[in-house]
Amino acid sequence: VKRFGTYYRFKQSDVLPKLSPVLQSYFTYSLEARTDARYLQPLLAPQSDILSSYTIRDHRHMWSTAGFFHMVSQAVDKVGKIIAGSNEGDTVFGFRPVDIKCDANGVTTWTDADAASNRFLFEVKDRDSYASAMTAAMTTLLGNIQ
Repeated sequence: VKRFGTYYRFKQSDVLPKLSPVLQSYFTYSLEARTDARYLQPLLAPQSDILSSYTIRDHRHMWSTAGFFHMVSQAVDKVGKIIAGSNEGDTVFGFRPVDIKCDANGVTTWTDADAASNRFLFEVKDRDSYASAMTAAMTTLLGNIQ
């Protein structure tokens, strides 16, 4: 986790068993890189084979999840609760309004701007909590899909 990077990772066993059987079946199918054309079968006739799958032991690398929460005016607090979007308070990430300049050599300079800016810089506000909070929020979000 870096200050201006969206990356985090989680152990799939922390998320996948908490999902509906349909999503478990879908992720088992898709994460094991099957190549047959029956990609809808796991959704139509789910099988609870996730816990016996090697997929459960892997780590999942994630990028840009915060942007999806931000698009719908949501944020994530330090314990992973999905909350109304805000750059203030207890959120683990924010989007700072910035001005951007690029010189003739391609060097980009970011400076803080007022709220009227239409350009934003992603920032991890709590590096210690970011990965666990994003994992919890994603588990909640996916856990609501039946």
